[in-house]
Amino acid sequence: MEFEELYEKLLDEHGEAIAIKQNKFKLQRIFIIGLFAVGFLAMIFMYFWIAEEVLDIPENFMIEVAVFSVLAIILISILGKCLGRISKSLNLYYKENVVSHFVSMVDSNFNYSAKSDSSQKEIAESQYNSEFSDSEALQAGTKFERMTDNIVGTVKSYPISICNILAKNKLFYFEGLFVHIKTDKDMPGYTQVASSLRNYMFKKRAFSNLNIGNMHRAESPLVIEPSDRRRMDHSEFEKYFEVGSNDQIVAMQYLTTDIMEHMVEFRKTYDIVFDFVWRGKDVFIRFNLAQMFKPTMSDPICRESLEKCMAILTFVLTFNELVARTIEETAI
Repeated sequence: MEFEELYEKLLDEHGEAIAIKQNKFKLQRIFIIGLFAVGFLAMIFMYFWIAEEVLDIPENFMIEVAVFSVLAIILISILGKCLGRISKSLNLYYKENVVSHFVSMVDSNFNYSAKSDSSQKEIAESQYNSEFSDSEALQAGTKFERMTDNIVGTVKSYPISICNILAKNKLFYFEGLFVHIKTDKDMPGYTQVASSLRNYMFKKRAFSNLNIGNMHRAESPLVIEPSDRRRMDHSEFEKYFEVGSNDQIVAMQYLTTDIMEHMVEFRKTYDIVFDFVWRGKDVFIRFNLAQMFKPTMSDPICRESLEKCMAILTFVLTFNELVARTIEETAI
């Protein structure tokens, strides 16, 4: 089914409900901001009353300022928490209804949940660190600050899990989708495929929660050791990716022409940076992109996020088929 068809179905089935929720959110926001304005005006009145009637002494000026500042901070904090709680409620409703329905329409084998439990997070964090964190990153202590949007299912007898993560340490961060495919055959050695550093998006975002003094964390690339680098007989593939493996023959077994062409086509079409590692029975892929599924007033169904999600899920499903075929055809 094409994306436009899926998107129209979502609009038909969920558009009206989302619009009602958003209108309710607007009214609640107006009401809360109105209360804030009334409270702020009352606070100013109290300030002048205190200044004129109670603290009409020059040396008490700093006390007046302190009282006013504390009240202002309390009001702003309450306003932020109220608006944040309403926004989270709207976002959770969107995910549990729209995103869940969308994922099941892409492939009925997939199940979606908006949140992760602690055991899922612990397993995924360990897997991520073992495959995508070098010694420097491990020493800096890479942790999942966020893990949401879990998609799980079994396709072609292989369990697949996908989650949206924000992994950070003192030096680097990674934000995007983390995929794990569990195969049924223990392949020899390992193969890493990293997006070429010349094409990697080092954005160095200036988000306050990523600041270290006056420096910013850089997005964490998958670094391949020089001794592990392998050349592949595919010039177009090598424009976008670098390959690392414990053995040239192993790399050629893992990276069939079909797999390389599938990766190149996706990279060129969607301009999404991604890496993958195939070790033994496990295949790990990470897609570098910002947090998904955040509805706005102008885009309540999150068309762009859903379109990216479908592209990635379609890529993963085809990749899964190619991995299964490669395993069947590989003699060990």
